[in-house]
Amino acid sequence: MANKNFKNRPSKINLLHIDGKILQDRFFEPLNLTVEKVAQDIKEKDRNDLDLACRLAYYFQIGSEVFLNIQQIYDLDAGKKTNMDNPETILTILIGLEVHITLAKLGYLGVLPIINPEVVLLGLKLAAALNMKISPFVLFDRKMYNYFDLPKGYQITQQEIPLATQGHLPIILQNRTVKIPIKVLQLEEDTAKSTYSSSGVKLDFNRSGNPLIELVTEPVFKQVETVLIFIKQLQNLLRYLEISEAKMEKGQLRVDLNFSLQLGGSYSTPRYEIKNLNSLANIEKALQQEVNKHQSLFSEGQKPPLSQTLGFDEAHQTTVTHREKTNYYYLPEVNIPPIKISSKEIKKIVQNLPPLP
Repeated sequence: MANKNFKNRPSKINLLHIDGKILQDRFFEPLNLTVEKVAQDIKEKDRNDLDLACRLAYYFQIGSEVFLNIQQIYDLDAGKKTNMDNPETILTILIGLEVHITLAKLGYLGVLPIINPEVVLLGLKLAAALNMKISPFVLFDRKMYNYFDLPKGYQITQQEIPLATQGHLPIILQNRTVKIPIKVLQLEEDTAKSTYSSSGVKLDFNRSGNPLIELVTEPVFKQVETVLIFIKQLQNLLRYLEISEAKMEKGQLRVDLNFSLQLGGSYSTPRYEIKNLNSLANIEKALQQEVNKHQSLFSEGQKPPLSQTLGFDEAHQTTVTHREKTNYYYLPEVNIPPIKISSKEIKKIVQNLPPLP
């Protein structure tokens, strides 16, 4: 029986073409320009200025981290509801807002994590559809870093042994099939939502502790158009498998981009990360903003900034620096015992998959 949460589930799934309907209404021009292409344009305009060509041309290397919030379908606490009679929701009374905050979300001492088995099954289903190597054990770790969106002081994730590795998602580019390599699929909990402004940082803990499926690609993207096609194809797959509707505007799917940029032969940036991009348009605008910024720095003879974590300010249509990149530290999550996945269960999941392209 079809899941009632998926009213618009496609009856079949096809590969998206970069020259197909998906791009007909888009307003962008291809971002990547080669030195040879720019030099040719300059020559056609009788402007023999190769230095200008070097300033305009750039080379991208982009990797993506896709976060799928499945709270809309399955509650992390296995059906536990928030209500006014529950002392864990006392914050609702105090601040007068409709919130869904529990003691677990706020990281109170003595509160233990709960794993919903449906979350694990959804992760296994997606891993099987992406032809990934599934781990026989589910193990969790604590990701520790110094930032205020972590109420517990750490995030429950998978570092040493992720749920699945080494898969791919096929897309079509220039009339040929390209397999985008998926490095890791892992389960983790969400952090608080941070909103930055001139007055400081506001934190929203409603999503803190919600289950996430994270997909990490290899840094194989050279053009932003390829990133957009990959995201659209992934959305189609998630809807087809009834894992999620994956609507970015509703927070069901968001993207972090890791990228480096090279201009000419002497300007090369370290790795930057743009976090929590919530639309295809913002992905494009954020990358274009970074290109413009580094072209200006290169033209002025300045060096690129150190490795940074960035965000995209929709109100001002610009990227903003949140913090310098820091090292993460990991410890085993001792409050969640290992979960064994039998080969029989994996085989059953694979056999129950619908036809895939």
